[in-house]
Amino acid sequence: MVAQKLQAIVLLGQANSRMKDFYDLLALSRLFAFEGGSLIQAIRATFERRDTLLPTEEQILRNGLSGIA
Repeated sequence: MVAQKLQAIVLLGQANSRMKDFYDLLALSRLFAFEGGSLIQAIRATFERRDTLLPTEEQILRNGLSGIA
């Protein structure tokens, strides 16, 4: 679920008016202890399956999540 929410946020970029996605990620992070390796694999697989480019760390730091679409 985390990977799907993150992919939707990245795909929609600034057009994402669904603040619910951000809230859901925050809530999930407070409820569950994520395993980094498993989460990375899920994120990569989700982005690949949904044909979405995974932003680089530099893109995120430079533009934020809302500016990478």
